[in-house]
Amino acid sequence: MFLFFYNLFLFIFSPVLLSLLFLRAIIKKKNFKFYLKRLYFQRESPVKAVHFHGVSVGEILSLKTLIEKVKERNCNITISVGTSSGFSTAKKKYSSGAHKIFPAPFELLFSIKSFLKNLEPSVFIVAEAEFWLNLYYFLKKRDIPIWIVNFRLGNEKNYKRFSFYYKKVFSLVDIFFVPEKRYADFLKSFGVDNDKIVLTGNLKADIEFKEISEEEKNKIKENLKIDKKRRVLVCGSTTEGEEELILKVFEKYKKGWQLIIAPRHIERSEYILKMIKEKTELKASLKTELSSEYDVLILNTIGELFNVYSIGDLAFVGGSLKPVGGHNVLEPIFHKVPTLTGNHYENFKDIVEKLKESKGIEILKKADDFEIFLNKEEKELIELGIRGFKALEKMRGGVKKILEKMEEKGIKC
Repeated sequence: MFLFFYNLFLFIFSPVLLSLLFLRAIIKKKNFKFYLKRLYFQRESPVKAVHFHGVSVGEILSLKTLIEKVKERNCNITISVGTSSGFSTAKKKYSSGAHKIFPAPFELLFSIKSFLKNLEPSVFIVAEAEFWLNLYYFLKKRDIPIWIVNFRLGNEKNYKRFSFYYKKVFSLVDIFFVPEKRYADFLKSFGVDNDKIVLTGNLKADIEFKEISEEEKNKIKENLKIDKKRRVLVCGSTTEGEEELILKVFEKYKKGWQLIIAPRHIERSEYILKMIKEKTELKASLKTELSSEYDVLILNTIGELFNVYSIGDLAFVGGSLKPVGGHNVLEPIFHKVPTLTGNHYENFKDIVEKLKESKGIEILKKADDFEIFLNKEEKELIELGIRGFKALEKMRGGVKKILEKMEEKGIKC
């Protein structure tokens, strides 16, 4: 009966909701065709595969190591994604390894049924927090196991407010792989049996990074014309308003430090350069127009930040001094670089909290707190970097537990 009224509600309101979604896609110049495909009028030949589902970029990237390890077992891989940016990322990262990458269906009966005719999954693996009653109900009707990996909570109040819905959806899930015990306790409060919950740690900690050798680091420094007499502060994934705060503090430390700023959106690079020239006494350079001498380098290229973090004596991960939610703190920590983030780190809350427990990261309450770390002795910063790396190592192992569960449950590729 609940399912009937749920679909009646969708039938009544979906024309309005879809119209608004398509209008927003047109106004924001998003991939209109992608959202049209989510209605699912197309039909393709299904293939037996392990299926992965993620709503957007972050979820798709969090699955990277798990997808690679499953692929190593000679399994076919299929992937579905709910946003155009996530779809583009999946195409870029997994096209060579995945049998097929699909747009995820809308939560409409004809879309779900058509979508499932394109699939023959041995298991349906969902990243983080996608809970759709129609999708899960029809997967269960086909006896397809549903696994949630890296389960996370958004707004707990919303879960409780709509507990009548979530209890039904949660009851359809076969296994929840959770990063923290508190998530297990939360699920139990919704009636999920303990034997359906597996504690794994955060899958983002299992992402495999490429080690950068000392020789490679020296080459990076040489190419970036790093001043050997100064230490290097790398500020990665900075967002609007953060650069001004950082520069205000940094300016009086330019004799002992060089600053590398990698804005989250590189199209802001020219603005940052202009702002530095107009509002500070600092010498600044774009990476693509590299000066022989500078105080601030603006990394206006794509795909270099991970390597550049490796040469830092100190790193700051942006999107966190402003209420953006933070970005991936694990990249500098992997290089044993002492790492700072602001107090808006909601997107990586579980990981940052674990690092804090081990004193492997420092949280800036305000931009002025940079001074504390720019004044620290090199030895103290090195110790912070080592603690961060050791904490990262302890967080790993989630992918292995999921693979073991696949064997235990006899999941066939």
